[in-house]
Amino acid sequence: MHSVEMMKRGLLFILLVVSIAGTAAASIPILPCEISGTVTIDGEPAPVGTVIIAFIDGEERDRITVQTPGLFGGTGIFDERLVIRGTEDDIGKTITFTINDVPADQTVAFESGESLHVDLMVGSPTPTASLHGVFRSGQWIFAEGEGWTPTPLSDRPHFGQGEDVPVVVNGKPGVFRNGQWIFAEDAFWTPTPMGHRPQFGQAGDVPVVVNGKPGVFRNGQWIFAEDAFWTPTPMGHRPQFGQAGDIPIVLNEKPGVFRNGQWIFAEDELWTPTPVPDRPQFGQAGDIPIVLDGKPGVFRNGQWIFAEDEDWTPTPLAERRQFGQFGDKPVMGIII
Repeated sequence: MHSVEMMKRGLLFILLVVSIAGTAAASIPILPCEISGTVTIDGEPAPVGTVIIAFIDGEERDRITVQTPGLFGGTGIFDERLVIRGTEDDIGKTITFTINDVPADQTVAFESGESLHVDLMVGSPTPTASLHGVFRSGQWIFAEGEGWTPTPLSDRPHFGQGEDVPVVVNGKPGVFRNGQWIFAEDAFWTPTPMGHRPQFGQAGDVPVVVNGKPGVFRNGQWIFAEDAFWTPTPMGHRPQFGQAGDIPIVLNEKPGVFRNGQWIFAEDELWTPTPVPDRPQFGQAGDIPIVLDGKPGVFRNGQWIFAEDEDWTPTPLAERRQFGQFGDKPVMGIII
C-alpha cells in the first residue's frame, strides 16, 4: 500500500513538472515587433503631442507620442518606435491602435523581430472643392456653380499656349509641352521657374496621373515619375497596356484606355485587361473621355455626357451640359 501511494505521488509530481514546463515555454519572451509610420486625423497630419497606443487582445503593449507632425517613430537605429513585446502565444495575433483614444481602422499581425511601417488614420478628410471646365488656347474657363456659369472674361487665367496639353497633378493645374511640365505655382498662376520645370516625356506623349503619380502614355506604354526627382520607371517595369491612338483614362484609381467609345481597364496589379464582354461601350470615336467627381463620361464638342448609373446609361439629351466648344480640352480636379 505504501509503494502504491508513493507511485501516485510520483506521477502527480511528474505531471506538475510537465505542466509548469509547458506554461513556462509558452510564456518565454521573444524578440519584439517594432512599428513606425505615418498618422493622420481627418485627412491632416496628426499634430505634435498626439498619442498612439498599441494593443493585443485589448491589453496595452506600448504607446508613443508624435514628435513630428504626421509621423510617429522612425527607422533609424536610435529612433523611437512602438515596441510591441510578447510571447510565442502572441505570434500572429492582431495589433490594434488608438489615436488620441480613437480606434484606428488599420491593424497588423504581431511578428517577432519584425520592423513594420504602418499608415494610421482616423476620421475622414474634409471634402475639397475643385474646379472643372475647359482649356482653350492657353485660356482656362471654369464652370462656376451649379449652373455651370463660365468664368467672367476678365477673371479667366491665361496659362500656357495653344498646343499645350492641360494637366492637373494632385489638384495643381499646369501644362505639358513636348515633355516639359509647367505648373501654376500659386493663386496668381505664376509659372514654374524655367530651371525647375520637370522634363519628363517627349513630343507626342500623353500626360497621365495615376494615384497622384505623374507620367506619360506612349503608344500603349505607361512610364511614371517614380520619385521626387522624376526618375522614369525602369524599362523592364513599364506596363504595356493599350495601343497607339488610345486615350489614357483613370477611373476611381483604376487606369485604362478609351478606344473609339470602348473603355478598357487594368483590372489588377498585373494590368489584366477588362474581358471583352465586360468592356463598357460609352461614347464614340473623337470623344474625349472625362471623369468628374468619380463619374465617367465623354466631352463631345462642348457637350458633357455622363454615365448616370452602373449600366452606363447616358445623360438624357435635355440634361446634357453644354460648356465649351469644338477644339476645347476638358479639365477637372483643380483644387481651389
